[in-house]
Amino acid sequence: MLLKSNLTSLILFTSIWWVFGPKINLFAVPGYEQGIRIEDILFAGVFAALALSTLSKKGTVNILGGTHGLTLVLFMFASVVFSVFLFNSQPSAFIFTFRWLEYLLMGSILLQVAVLHRSKFITLFKSYIIINACIAPFSLLSGERYSGVSAGPWEVSTVLLLIMFSLKPLLKSSREFYVYAICVLIVIVAAKARIQLIAYLMLLTLYSETRYKLLVASLPIGIYLILSGQLHNVLEAIRFDAIGFSSINEIINTIESHGQDADFYTLTENLPDSDASTIVRLLIWSSFIYKWLDYGPFAILFGIGPGVGGVVVDGFYVRLLTEFGLIGTIIFIIFFKNILMKIDREFRVQLILVIGIISLTNDPITSQRIFSAICLSIGILSSCKINHVTNSIISKKSHASKFYRGLT
Repeated sequence: MLLKSNLTSLILFTSIWWVFGPKINLFAVPGYEQGIRIEDILFAGVFAALALSTLSKKGTVNILGGTHGLTLVLFMFASVVFSVFLFNSQPSAFIFTFRWLEYLLMGSILLQVAVLHRSKFITLFKSYIIINACIAPFSLLSGERYSGVSAGPWEVSTVLLLIMFSLKPLLKSSREFYVYAICVLIVIVAAKARIQLIAYLMLLTLYSETRYKLLVASLPIGIYLILSGQLHNVLEAIRFDAIGFSSINEIINTIESHGQDADFYTLTENLPDSDASTIVRLLIWSSFIYKWLDYGPFAILFGIGPGVGGVVVDGFYVRLLTEFGLIGTIIFIIFFKNILMKIDREFRVQLILVIGIISLTNDPITSQRIFSAICLSIGILSSCKINHVTNSIISKKSHASKFYRGLT
Protein backbone atom coordinates (compact mmCIF):
# COMPACT_ATOMS: atom_id res chain seq x y z
CA MET A 1 0.00 0.00 0.00
CA LEU A 2 2.88 2.40 0.83
CA LEU A 3 4.54 1.56 -2.49
CA LYS A 4 1.33 2.35 -4.37
CA SER A 5 0.92 5.65 -2.50
CA ASN A 6 4.49 6.73 -3.22
CA LEU A 7 4.20 5.81 -6.90
CA THR A 8 0.90 7.67 -7.20
CA SER A 9 2.50 10.79 -5.72
CA LEU A 10 5.49 10.45 -8.08
CA ILE A 11 3.21 10.08 -11.10
CA LEU A 12 1.18 13.13 -10.11
CA PHE A 13 4.30 15.23 -9.42
CA THR A 14 5.87 14.16 -12.74
CA SER A 15 2.70 15.02 -14.64
CA ILE A 16 2.57 18.49 -13.10
CA TRP A 17 6.26 19.12 -13.79
CA TRP A 18 5.90 18.05 -17.43
CA VAL A 19 3.39 20.83 -18.04
CA PHE A 20 4.31 23.58 -15.58
CA GLY A 21 7.91 22.98 -14.47
CA PRO A 22 10.81 25.14 -15.71
CA LYS A 23 13.14 23.81 -18.39
CA ILE A 24 16.42 22.88 -16.71
CA ASN A 25 19.07 20.98 -18.66
CA LEU A 26 21.02 18.58 -16.47
CA PHE A 27 23.24 17.05 -19.17
CA ALA A 28 24.07 18.15 -22.69
CA VAL A 29 23.33 15.84 -25.62
CA PRO A 30 26.01 16.03 -28.37
CA GLY A 31 24.56 17.05 -31.72
CA TYR A 32 21.21 18.01 -30.22
CA GLU A 33 20.00 21.38 -28.95
CA GLN A 34 18.04 19.99 -26.00
CA GLY A 35 19.79 18.22 -23.16
CA ILE A 36 18.58 15.73 -20.57
CA ARG A 37 16.17 17.58 -18.29
CA ILE A 38 14.60 17.00 -14.90
CA GLU A 39 11.36 15.85 -16.51
CA ASP A 40 13.26 13.19 -18.48
CA ILE A 41 14.64 11.73 -15.25
CA LEU A 42 11.20 11.84 -13.62
CA PHE A 43 9.62 10.16 -16.64
CA ALA A 44 12.27 7.41 -16.66
CA GLY A 45 11.48 6.58 -13.03
CA VAL A 46 7.70 6.61 -13.50
CA PHE A 47 7.78 4.65 -16.75
CA ALA A 48 10.20 2.05 -15.40
CA ALA A 49 8.02 1.44 -12.32
CA LEU A 50 4.78 1.21 -14.33
CA ALA A 51 6.34 -0.94 -17.06
CA LEU A 52 7.90 -3.33 -14.54
CA SER A 53 4.62 -3.72 -12.69
CA THR A 54 2.54 -4.07 -15.86
CA LEU A 55 4.81 -6.51 -17.66
CA SER A 56 5.17 -8.65 -14.53
CA LYS A 57 1.42 -9.20 -14.75
CA LYS A 58 1.68 -10.01 -18.47
CA GLY A 59 0.05 -6.73 -19.41
CA THR A 60 1.02 -4.22 -22.08
CA VAL A 61 2.75 -0.85 -21.91
CA ASN A 62 0.39 1.89 -23.13
CA ILE A 63 1.44 4.42 -25.76
CA LEU A 64 -0.63 7.45 -26.72
CA GLY A 65 -2.77 6.61 -29.71
CA GLY A 66 -2.25 2.86 -29.31
CA THR A 67 -1.27 1.18 -32.57
CA HIS A 68 -1.56 4.53 -34.38
CA GLY A 69 1.01 6.07 -32.03
CA LEU A 70 3.32 3.10 -32.44
CA THR A 71 2.96 3.26 -36.23
CA LEU A 72 3.87 6.96 -36.16
CA VAL A 73 7.05 6.35 -34.14
CA LEU A 74 8.11 3.41 -36.34
CA PHE A 75 7.58 5.53 -39.44
CA MET A 76 9.66 8.35 -37.96
CA PHE A 77 12.49 5.94 -37.16
CA ALA A 78 12.41 4.39 -40.64
CA SER A 79 12.31 7.82 -42.29
CA VAL A 80 15.43 8.93 -40.44
CA VAL A 81 17.21 5.65 -41.29
CA PHE A 82 16.62 6.24 -44.99
CA SER A 83 17.60 9.89 -44.66
CA VAL A 84 20.92 8.98 -43.02
CA PHE A 85 21.81 6.36 -45.64
CA LEU A 86 20.38 8.05 -48.74
CA PHE A 87 21.02 11.73 -48.01
CA ASN A 88 23.91 11.57 -45.49
CA SER A 89 21.82 13.25 -42.80
CA GLN A 90 23.18 13.53 -39.26
CA PRO A 91 22.45 10.43 -37.09
CA SER A 92 21.67 12.79 -34.20
CA ALA A 93 18.21 13.14 -35.79
CA PHE A 94 17.34 9.78 -34.19
CA ILE A 95 17.19 11.62 -30.85
CA PHE A 96 14.16 13.50 -32.16
CA THR A 97 12.28 10.22 -32.72
CA PHE A 98 13.15 8.99 -29.23
CA ARG A 99 11.89 12.32 -27.88
CA TRP A 100 8.56 11.73 -29.59
CA LEU A 101 8.41 8.20 -28.22
CA GLU A 102 8.96 9.64 -24.75
CA TYR A 103 6.20 12.20 -25.36
CA LEU A 104 3.73 9.54 -26.49
CA LEU A 105 4.48 7.25 -23.56
CA MET A 106 4.15 10.13 -21.09
CA GLY A 107 1.08 11.39 -22.97
CA SER A 108 -0.70 8.11 -22.26
CA ILE A 109 0.03 8.58 -18.55
CA LEU A 110 -1.11 12.21 -18.63
CA LEU A 111 -4.48 11.29 -20.17
CA GLN A 112 -5.25 8.86 -17.36
CA VAL A 113 -3.84 11.05 -14.58
CA ALA A 114 -6.05 13.92 -15.78
CA VAL A 115 -9.15 11.75 -15.27
CA LEU A 116 -8.05 10.30 -11.94
CA HIS A 117 -7.03 13.65 -10.44
CA ARG A 118 -9.30 16.00 -12.32
CA SER A 119 -10.27 18.12 -9.31
CA LYS A 120 -6.60 18.65 -8.41
CA PHE A 121 -5.76 19.78 -11.94
CA ILE A 122 -8.75 22.10 -12.09
CA THR A 123 -7.50 23.84 -8.94
CA LEU A 124 -3.96 23.91 -10.36
CA PHE A 125 -5.16 25.33 -13.68
CA LYS A 126 -7.05 28.14 -11.97
CA SER A 127 -4.10 28.99 -9.74
CA TYR A 128 -1.65 28.92 -12.65
CA ILE A 129 -3.79 31.33 -14.69
CA ILE A 130 -4.20 33.78 -11.80
CA ILE A 131 -0.51 33.72 -10.80
CA ASN A 132 0.70 34.35 -14.34
CA ALA A 133 -1.85 37.14 -14.83
CA CYS A 134 -0.54 38.85 -11.68
CA ILE A 135 3.12 38.55 -12.69
CA ALA A 136 2.87 39.17 -16.45
CA PRO A 137 2.14 42.95 -16.32
CA PHE A 138 5.52 43.58 -14.70
CA SER A 139 7.21 42.45 -17.91
CA LEU A 140 5.45 45.29 -19.74
CA LEU A 141 7.09 47.76 -17.36
CA SER A 142 10.52 46.30 -18.09
CA GLY A 143 9.90 46.20 -21.83
CA GLU A 144 10.47 42.44 -22.00
CA ARG A 145 8.13 39.81 -23.38
CA TYR A 146 6.64 37.66 -20.65
CA SER A 147 7.67 33.99 -20.75
CA GLY A 148 6.93 32.73 -17.21
CA VAL A 149 8.86 29.55 -16.44
CA SER A 150 8.13 28.00 -19.85
CA ALA A 151 11.27 29.45 -21.49
CA GLY A 152 9.22 31.04 -24.25
CA PRO A 153 6.44 33.66 -24.59
CA TRP A 154 4.53 31.56 -27.12
CA GLU A 155 4.77 28.47 -24.90
CA VAL A 156 3.37 30.01 -21.72
CA SER A 157 0.59 31.77 -23.64
CA THR A 158 -0.36 28.58 -25.51
CA VAL A 159 -0.40 26.48 -22.33
CA LEU A 160 -2.65 29.05 -20.65
CA LEU A 161 -4.93 29.13 -23.67
CA LEU A 162 -5.25 25.34 -23.61
CA ILE A 163 -6.01 25.10 -19.90
CA MET A 164 -8.56 27.93 -20.22
CA PHE A 165 -10.18 25.91 -23.01
CA SER A 166 -10.31 22.76 -20.86
CA LEU A 167 -11.61 24.69 -17.82
CA LYS A 168 -14.49 26.31 -19.70
CA PRO A 169 -17.10 23.51 -19.46
CA LEU A 170 -16.20 22.83 -15.81
CA LEU A 171 -16.70 26.34 -14.44
CA LYS A 172 -19.82 27.17 -12.45
CA SER A 173 -20.79 30.37 -14.25
CA SER A 174 -20.07 32.57 -17.25
CA ARG A 175 -18.84 35.27 -14.89
CA GLU A 176 -16.14 32.94 -13.60
CA PHE A 177 -15.10 32.16 -17.17
CA TYR A 178 -14.81 35.87 -17.97
CA VAL A 179 -12.35 36.27 -15.09
CA TYR A 180 -10.04 33.53 -16.35
CA ALA A 181 -10.44 34.62 -19.97
CA ILE A 182 -9.35 38.16 -19.08
CA CYS A 183 -6.39 36.80 -17.10
CA VAL A 184 -5.25 34.73 -20.09
CA LEU A 185 -5.64 37.77 -22.35
CA ILE A 186 -3.38 39.76 -20.02
CA VAL A 187 -0.67 37.13 -20.31
CA ILE A 188 -0.98 36.86 -24.09
CA VAL A 189 -0.65 40.63 -24.45
CA ALA A 190 2.30 40.74 -22.03
CA ALA A 191 3.95 37.89 -23.96
CA LYS A 192 3.23 39.73 -27.23
CA ALA A 193 2.17 36.38 -28.65
CA ARG A 194 0.53 37.31 -31.93
CA ILE A 195 -0.67 33.98 -33.23
CA GLN A 196 -1.94 33.03 -29.75
CA LEU A 197 -3.95 36.25 -29.65
CA ILE A 198 -5.58 35.36 -32.97
CA ALA A 199 -6.33 31.82 -31.71
CA TYR A 200 -7.73 33.29 -28.46
CA LEU A 201 -10.10 35.65 -30.29
CA MET A 202 -11.20 32.94 -32.72
CA LEU A 203 -11.90 30.59 -29.82
CA LEU A 204 -14.10 33.21 -28.14
CA THR A 205 -16.20 33.42 -31.29
CA LEU A 206 -17.15 29.76 -30.78
CA TYR A 207 -18.53 30.38 -27.28
CA SER A 208 -22.11 31.62 -27.10
CA GLU A 209 -21.29 33.66 -23.98
CA THR A 210 -18.62 35.71 -25.72
CA ARG A 211 -19.40 35.56 -29.44
CA TYR A 212 -21.74 38.53 -29.67
CA LYS A 213 -20.07 40.52 -26.91
CA LEU A 214 -16.79 40.28 -28.82
CA LEU A 215 -18.38 41.43 -32.06
CA VAL A 216 -20.27 44.29 -30.40
CA ALA A 217 -17.18 45.49 -28.51
CA SER A 218 -14.85 45.25 -31.52
CA LEU A 219 -16.61 47.88 -33.62
CA PRO A 220 -16.57 50.86 -31.19
CA ILE A 221 -13.06 49.99 -29.95
CA GLY A 222 -11.79 49.81 -33.54
CA ILE A 223 -13.43 53.12 -34.46
CA TYR A 224 -11.97 54.81 -31.36
CA LEU A 225 -8.44 53.54 -32.04
CA ILE A 226 -8.58 54.71 -35.66
CA LEU A 227 -10.00 58.16 -34.88
CA SER A 228 -7.68 58.74 -31.93
CA GLY A 229 -4.61 57.66 -33.88
CA GLN A 230 -3.79 54.98 -31.30
CA LEU A 231 -4.24 52.00 -33.62
CA HIS A 232 -0.58 51.94 -34.67
CA ASN A 233 0.56 52.09 -31.02
CA VAL A 234 -1.68 49.15 -30.11
CA LEU A 235 -0.47 47.12 -33.08
CA GLU A 236 3.11 47.97 -32.20
CA ALA A 237 2.59 46.88 -28.57
CA ILE A 238 1.51 43.41 -29.69
CA ARG A 239 4.01 43.23 -32.60
CA PHE A 240 1.52 43.43 -35.46
CA ASP A 241 2.79 46.72 -36.84
CA ALA A 242 5.55 45.29 -39.08
CA ILE A 243 3.48 42.49 -40.56
CA GLY A 244 1.64 42.90 -43.83
CA PHE A 245 1.17 41.11 -47.11
CA SER A 246 3.51 43.54 -48.84
CA SER A 247 6.32 43.02 -46.30
CA ILE A 248 5.89 39.22 -46.37
CA ASN A 249 5.95 39.25 -50.17
CA GLU A 250 9.09 41.41 -50.10
CA ILE A 251 10.83 38.99 -47.71
CA ILE A 252 9.88 36.00 -49.87
CA ASN A 253 11.20 37.69 -53.03
CA THR A 254 14.47 38.56 -51.31
CA ILE A 255 14.91 34.98 -50.08
CA GLU A 256 14.23 33.66 -53.58
CA SER A 257 16.79 36.03 -55.08
CA HIS A 258 19.46 34.81 -52.64
CA GLY A 259 18.46 31.14 -52.97
CA GLN A 260 19.91 28.71 -50.46
CA ASP A 261 22.62 31.25 -49.56
CA ALA A 262 20.09 33.56 -47.90
CA ASP A 263 20.96 34.35 -44.29
CA PHE A 264 19.30 36.31 -41.51
CA TYR A 265 21.85 39.14 -41.23
CA THR A 266 21.80 39.89 -44.95
CA LEU A 267 18.02 39.90 -45.03
CA THR A 268 17.69 42.23 -42.04
CA GLU A 269 20.15 44.64 -43.66
CA ASN A 270 18.23 44.59 -46.94
CA LEU A 271 14.85 44.76 -45.18
CA PRO A 272 15.40 47.01 -42.13
CA ASP A 273 11.71 47.83 -41.69
CA SER A 274 10.51 44.23 -41.76
CA ASP A 275 9.65 42.18 -38.70
CA ALA A 276 12.71 40.14 -37.66
CA SER A 277 10.55 37.30 -36.39
CA THR A 278 8.84 37.00 -39.77
CA ILE A 279 12.20 37.04 -41.55
CA VAL A 280 13.52 34.23 -39.34
CA ARG A 281 10.44 32.07 -39.87
CA LEU A 282 10.35 32.51 -43.64
CA LEU A 283 14.08 31.84 -43.81
CA ILE A 284 13.73 28.61 -41.79
CA TRP A 285 10.74 27.46 -43.81
CA SER A 286 12.50 28.12 -47.10
CA SER A 287 15.54 26.10 -46.01
CA PHE A 288 13.28 23.16 -45.11
CA ILE A 289 11.41 23.37 -48.40
CA TYR A 290 14.63 23.70 -50.42
CA LYS A 291 16.02 20.57 -48.77
CA TRP A 292 12.73 18.70 -49.19
CA LEU A 293 12.58 19.43 -52.92
CA ASP A 294 16.30 18.79 -53.46
CA TYR A 295 16.01 15.29 -51.99
CA GLY A 296 13.56 14.38 -54.73
CA PRO A 297 10.44 12.18 -55.01
CA PHE A 298 11.43 9.86 -52.16
CA ALA A 299 11.59 12.76 -49.70
CA ILE A 300 8.34 14.19 -50.99
CA LEU A 301 6.61 10.93 -50.11
CA PHE A 302 8.51 9.90 -46.96
CA GLY A 303 10.06 13.20 -45.85
CA ILE A 304 13.66 14.26 -45.24
CA GLY A 305 13.41 12.60 -41.83
CA PRO A 306 11.83 13.91 -38.60
CA GLY A 307 14.41 16.01 -36.76
CA VAL A 308 16.80 16.19 -39.72
CA GLY A 309 16.01 19.86 -40.26
CA GLY A 310 16.59 20.74 -36.60
CA VAL A 311 14.62 21.16 -33.40
CA VAL A 312 13.21 24.61 -34.14
CA VAL A 313 10.88 25.08 -37.12
CA ASP A 314 8.33 27.64 -35.86
CA GLY A 315 5.68 26.19 -38.13
CA PHE A 316 4.29 22.70 -37.62
CA TYR A 317 2.77 22.45 -41.09
CA VAL A 318 6.15 23.04 -42.71
CA ARG A 319 7.75 20.45 -40.40
CA LEU A 320 5.03 17.89 -41.05
CA LEU A 321 5.13 18.23 -44.81
CA THR A 322 8.91 18.38 -45.29
CA GLU A 323 10.21 16.09 -42.51
CA PHE A 324 7.39 13.52 -42.56
CA GLY A 325 6.46 13.73 -46.23
CA LEU A 326 3.02 13.07 -47.67
CA ILE A 327 2.75 9.55 -46.26
CA GLY A 328 4.01 10.60 -42.83
CA THR A 329 1.53 13.48 -42.80
CA ILE A 330 -1.34 11.05 -43.39
CA ILE A 331 -0.05 8.77 -40.61
CA PHE A 332 0.13 11.73 -38.21
CA ILE A 333 -3.39 12.93 -39.09
CA ILE A 334 -4.79 9.44 -38.41
CA PHE A 335 -2.88 9.31 -35.10
CA PHE A 336 -4.08 12.74 -33.98
CA LYS A 337 -7.65 12.04 -35.04
CA ASN A 338 -7.59 8.91 -32.89
CA ILE A 339 -6.61 10.98 -29.83
CA LEU A 340 -9.21 13.65 -30.48
CA MET A 341 -11.98 11.05 -30.69
CA LYS A 342 -11.70 10.73 -26.91
CA ILE A 343 -13.52 14.04 -26.47
CA ASP A 344 -16.90 15.35 -27.58
CA ARG A 345 -17.26 16.83 -31.07
CA GLU A 346 -17.70 20.38 -29.77
CA PHE A 347 -14.41 20.17 -27.89
CA ARG A 348 -12.68 18.61 -30.90
CA VAL A 349 -13.64 21.54 -33.09
CA GLN A 350 -12.39 24.03 -30.52
CA LEU A 351 -9.10 22.22 -29.94
CA ILE A 352 -8.47 21.78 -33.67
CA LEU A 353 -9.10 25.50 -34.14
CA VAL A 354 -6.59 26.50 -31.44
CA ILE A 355 -3.86 24.06 -32.47
CA GLY A 356 -4.52 24.64 -36.17
CA ILE A 357 -4.02 28.41 -35.91
CA ILE A 358 -0.98 28.21 -33.64
CA SER A 359 0.63 25.61 -35.94
CA LEU A 360 0.85 28.26 -38.66
CA THR A 361 3.85 29.93 -37.03
CA ASN A 362 4.71 27.67 -34.07
CA ASP A 363 5.27 23.96 -33.46
CA PRO A 364 2.94 23.10 -30.57
CA ILE A 365 3.23 19.34 -31.04
CA THR A 366 7.01 19.17 -30.65
CA SER A 367 6.97 21.53 -27.65
CA GLN A 368 6.90 19.32 -24.56
CA ARG A 369 5.03 21.83 -22.39
CA ILE A 370 2.34 22.43 -24.98
CA PHE A 371 1.96 18.79 -26.03
CA SER A 372 1.62 17.81 -22.37
CA ALA A 373 -1.01 20.50 -21.87
CA ILE A 374 -2.90 19.13 -24.89
CA CYS A 375 -2.86 15.65 -23.35
CA LEU A 376 -4.09 16.95 -19.98
CA SER A 377 -6.85 18.95 -21.68
CA ILE A 378 -8.03 15.92 -23.65
CA GLY A 379 -7.92 13.77 -20.50
CA ILE A 380 -9.96 16.25 -18.49
CA LEU A 381 -12.51 16.89 -21.23
CA SER A 382 -12.90 13.17 -21.93
CA SER A 383 -14.56 12.87 -18.52
CA CYS A 384 -17.25 15.43 -19.36
CA LYS A 385 -20.72 14.36 -20.45
CA ILE A 386 -21.83 15.36 -23.92
CA ASN A 387 -24.43 17.81 -22.63
CA HIS A 388 -21.80 19.48 -20.39
CA VAL A 389 -24.50 20.20 -17.79
CA THR A 390 -22.98 18.23 -14.97
CA ASN A 391 -19.42 17.61 -13.96
CA SER A 392 -19.88 13.86 -13.72
CA ILE A 393 -16.82 11.75 -14.38
CA ILE A 394 -16.30 8.33 -15.90
CA SER A 395 -15.98 5.77 -13.16
CA LYS A 396 -12.68 6.43 -11.43
CA LYS A 397 -12.50 2.89 -10.19
CA SER A 398 -12.34 1.45 -13.71
CA HIS A 399 -9.63 3.93 -14.70
CA ALA A 400 -7.70 3.45 -11.50
CA SER A 401 -7.74 -0.32 -11.74
CA LYS A 402 -6.56 -0.12 -15.35
CA PHE A 403 -3.89 2.49 -14.71
CA TYR A 404 -2.48 1.05 -11.51
CA ARG A 405 -3.12 -2.60 -12.25
CA GLY A 406 -0.62 -4.91 -10.68
CA LEU A 407 0.61 -2.38 -8.14
CA THR A 408 -1.18 -4.02 -5.22
